[in-house]
Parts: sequence; C-alpha cells; structure tokens
Amino acid sequence: MVWGDSDCYKHFLPRIFELIVTNGERYKSPDREFVLSILHYGEWRTWPEAEQRAIEAFLRAVWETVLRDPQREERCRDIESWICAISQPEDDLRPYLRQWENDESHPACFALSGFLLNSAITRSKKQGRNEFWADRDTQYVQLQNWVKSDAVREKLTRASVRWPEVDEFKAAISIAR
Repeated sequence: MVWGDSDCYKHFLPRIFELIVTNGERYKSPDREFVLSILHYGEWRTWPEAEQRAIEAFLRAVWETVLRDPQREERCRDIESWICAISQPEDDLRPYLRQWENDESHPACFALSGFLLNSAITRSKKQGRNEFWADRDTQYVQLQNWVKSDAVREKLTRASVRWPEVDEFKAAISIAR
C-alpha cells in the first residue's frame, strides 16, 4: 500500500536517507535502490532548485563515502548496489564513474578490482541484472562501457605499480585487468 504525495515523501526523505546510509542499524533498512527509484518516479528534477541540489549533494557524498570506505567482504555487492541505486534518480552515471576513475586511493582501486571480478555487470548485457536496472538501460550500458574502457585498465595498471607489495591486491588487480 502506498499513501501520501511527494510532499509526504520529502518530509520523510532525510530520515529515509539516514536509514539507507547507516543500513538501518537497529531497524531493517529500506532497500536503497527502491528508495532512490522513487525520486525518479517522483520527478525530482521538477522540484525546487534547492531541493534538487540537496539530492545531488547527498548522492555525491554517498558515492565518495562508498569509494573511500574501508574494505569489507561484501564490498563488491555494496558498490554494485550503490551504483545501481544512484542510477535510479540519475540519468547519467558518467560523473560518478569519472569520480571513481579519478580516485587513486587504495580502497577505490581495490573496490574496482573486486567489482570487476565479481559483478554481474561485467559478465553480460542482461545476465545477473537485478530488477532495478530494468528501465535504466542507458545507465547500465554506460557502466558496462566504462568497465571495459582503457581508462579503467590504466587505473588498474597504476594501482598495481603503486601498491606492488600487497600480494592479494596485486593478484586481484592483475586478474581484473
């Protein structure tokens, strides 16, 4: 059951955002892809300018945090989930992908190698796609093209030179390249 209008959604949005970035902590966290897809269907690009800027700032801050977050076992799934979630309200993923491409930090590079090795996105056009990519074909193709780009390959090459002493990291980057 759905109730309310976009004003109701806007009212609760700060708390909903808090829950999706903290994984709900004590509560079951709402699905980030679903939460952000509502922005798309709620036509957030027609909202007042200040509200649009706030959403954009939130998305950029989340993405920066995701890229810089210390590595965890579920990192690849988390990154894949966040990029899918961001693709819901955003029609163009390229600024986020450029940010990842330009982030030379160890966590961002390691996350990229894990993403390339484990993501359904790198396997085929449709295989393994979750339902949230269903009407976001343009963003999905942007992501697929980016992961196959020379820029990504060069980023991995730089990372392997920058951190040659980390054997696990070196092996993952080598395979991902």
